[in-house]
Amino acid sequence: MFKYKKSNECLNKFAKVYRNKLFLLKIIDMKKIALLLFIGGIFASCNDGDLIFDELNFNQEVQKCDEKNIFYKLNGSEMLVLNMTGKFENPNSLPLNQEFEIEATQNMILYRQYSDKAIAGSICNLIAPGYPQVVDEFGNTGGKITYQRIRKIEQKVDDPRVTINYIVSFNLLNMILTNGKSELKYENYNFGEFSNSKSNAIIDFSLGTLSICPNSDIIIYKNTQAFKILGSDIQFNPETGTQLINLNETTKIKFYLLEQSVNANEYCDMIFTDPENKITEEWTAKQGTIEVVTTANSTVENPEAISGYTQTYVLKNATFTNGSDSFEITNQILCTNNINL
Repeated sequence: MFKYKKSNECLNKFAKVYRNKLFLLKIIDMKKIALLLFIGGIFASCNDGDLIFDELNFNQEVQKCDEKNIFYKLNGSEMLVLNMTGKFENPNSLPLNQEFEIEATQNMILYRQYSDKAIAGSICNLIAPGYPQVVDEFGNTGGKITYQRIRKIEQKVDDPRVTINYIVSFNLLNMILTNGKSELKYENYNFGEFSNSKSNAIIDFSLGTLSICPNSDIIIYKNTQAFKILGSDIQFNPETGTQLINLNETTKIKFYLLEQSVNANEYCDMIFTDPENKITEEWTAKQGTIEVVTTANSTVENPEAISGYTQTYVLKNATFTNGSDSFEITNQILCTNNINL
C-alpha cells in the first residue's frame, strides 16, 4: 500500500508538471502564431500591387537601336527600354541645351526580365528572336520624360587633342511601371546619357600645312580641319626672333571642322566648291597669345650661311568658345613652317 500510495504521489506530481508545461507550450505557440500573422501581414501588404523598389540596377551606358529611335540599357538578364519613336528624327537633330518635356504614353518605358542574358536583338530586330524569352515585363502607365542634347568637352593630360562629345540625356519623372500585380515607382529616375560616337568631334593640333591668304589671314589646315588666324599684324619677312599675336575682339583665331576636305583657297574664302559641304564645328578664341618663333637654318657644309628659316607657331593660354561651352589651351604648337631661301 505504501508503495502504491507513493506511486500515486509521483503520478500526481508528474500530472501537475505536465499541465504546467502544456500551459507554457500553449503560450509559446500563441506567440509564434502571432509573430507569423504579423510577418504574413507585412508580406500581404507588399503583395497588393504596391511593391516599391529603391532603385533599378542599371549603371551601364545607354545604347540605341541602329534603325529605330529606341534607347535601352542592359544588365545581365534585365533590360530597360525607352521608346522615343516619333519624338525626334535622330539625336543629332536636337538643338543644344534645350530641355524638352513630353508625356510618357503607355508602355513607352519597359522593364523586362529574360530567361537568359538580355540582347539588343530582342528589342531592335523587326522579328524578335525566340530566345531568350521574356519572363516578366513592367510597362509604364503614365509619367513624363525630359531630354536634352548637351555638349561635353574631354581633355586628357597626355593627349593634346580635344574631344567634343555630343550627348542626349534622359530623365523619367513620376514613373510607375506595372506588370498587373506589382509596381515600380520613381519620382525622378535618371535613365542616362546616350553618346553617338559618329557625331563627336576631335580637334587635332598637328595639322601642319600653313598658307597665307590674299588678305593676310593665316590658314593652318589639313583635310577637314583648319585654324584660321584673322586680323594679325605679323611680319612675314624672315627675321630671327619672336613675334606675338595678342588675341582680342579683332585679332582672333578660329577652328573649323568641315564635313569634307577642302584646299587652302576654300578655307581662305570659306566658300566651298561643293555646296553640300558644311561647317560642323566652329570655335573662336579672342583671348590668349600666339607666339611665332623664327630661327635661322644653315647647312653642315656652310654653317655660317643662312639657307632658310623655320617659323614655329605656338598657341598659349587661349580660350576657345562656342555658345556657352569653352575649353582652354595653355601651350600647344600649331605648326612648324619652313621657309627656304
